[in-house]
Amino acid sequence: MTISWPVGIPQTALIDGYDEQLMSNVSEFKPDVGMPLLSRRTSEESEDVKFQTIMTLTQYETLRDWRRTTLKSGTLPFLRYHPRKSTVEVTALFTSIGMPTIISATQCIVPMQMMIVVN
Repeated sequence: MTISWPVGIPQTALIDGYDEQLMSNVSEFKPDVGMPLLSRRTSEESEDVKFQTIMTLTQYETLRDWRRTTLKSGTLPFLRYHPRKSTVEVTALFTSIGMPTIISATQCIVPMQMMIVVN
């Protein structure tokens, strides 16, 4: 059973600070003589995605609780929409949820980082 992103928690990313890096999927063996031998580690590639999103303080607490309890402190993968491609559902794994920056009495900007499987 795959865990879905919690209902009511924003999935969109702010443009400011958005960063996406394709992670290396290459294994290298260097023999004593000749060129290195390269091979793919897996048939799936993943990317490291860092972004921020605006949410309420209540949504932030819900997200932290969901990560801690449902995702077993972030060790389980989950389904969500890609933060840049809002119609593409992806499998992801949290790397971190940062401290929120308060922007009003009810809203904050929350930095996140996750690994996403590239389809």
